[in-house]
Amino acid sequence: MRLALLTLSAFAQDHLALVFQHWQRQASFYVHVDAKVPVSPALADIQSPHWRLMAHRHRVHWGAWSMVAAALDMLEAAYADGHDYFALISDDSAPLHAEPVLRQRLARHGDLMAGAPVDPQSHLANRFQYRYFLDVGPLNPRFAERPPMYRWGFTPEEVEQLRAALAQPQPTAPYGTFHKGKAWWGLTRESAGALLAVVRERPETLRFFSGCANPDESFFQTLYFQELGRPSRNLFMFDDFSDPKQRPRVFNAPTDPLIDTRFCFARKVRPGPEALEALGLHYRRLEQAGAPGPLPAAALWHPGAGAAPLPALPMAGPATH
Repeated sequence: MRLALLTLSAFAQDHLALVFQHWQRQASFYVHVDAKVPVSPALADIQSPHWRLMAHRHRVHWGAWSMVAAALDMLEAAYADGHDYFALISDDSAPLHAEPVLRQRLARHGDLMAGAPVDPQSHLANRFQYRYFLDVGPLNPRFAERPPMYRWGFTPEEVEQLRAALAQPQPTAPYGTFHKGKAWWGLTRESAGALLAVVRERPETLRFFSGCANPDESFFQTLYFQELGRPSRNLFMFDDFSDPKQRPRVFNAPTDPLIDTRFCFARKVRPGPEALEALGLHYRRLEQAGAPGPLPAAALWHPGAGAAPLPALPMAGPATH
């Protein structure tokens, strides 16, 4: 298995450099650095046939299409280079297992795409009904007609500009059912090729999703379940949204008992000297033992006594046509 780690990077570049240091013999890294931040020396100085910084850099905005565009660029490049498995991660992610164990798990599970159908009556359906405007965010189609309190912060000129934009014909929804799930996923070569074929052959699908809110949580997920219709396990990326004050929880100090090592990766690991030192120790131990294990002290944050147990991990069902 030729493994490609497609990495969206911004503020944890030193962390990513350390992960690469320990994984460069086992995987190829395709890295997109947000154009809003400089490329750190830790990444710019890497010279390796297993390392590729994407030349075209998008200005990545939360909730906007730019995150999907960057992921597509990396997926297309890695697919063209002949890789067999594609894992989309962030620069603050960490593989939880030694290379032989991780590779075995990916091979056994195959595709790892977390997603579920969106109820058309739920508030999540707004993501496909409201249009997304850069630097404004998702906007109700009736924005300009709503009471002034809903237009606070916009000048009359801006309101008219947005009114005109909203009046333009919107792309037709390509599917009757949309899926939402985690932004991070793993795909086999067969599945990646099938999704890339949709991207090439049906550009109207890209046009529609490029105006949706949070397409990083719906574009690949909807294409996967609607086009392939395969069940997939939610065992790719562990993150913890149990604390409403931290979404997701940031891990940075001793071993967290909530880390579920059934997953292949975990995020978010806070960048910093102590966490980097602990991660290095973690990977050295895994390389020696060749066995799975939780991240060590100082790599993860302990939420303290009374933390809620992990919720059940559902299987994502097949597509609903």
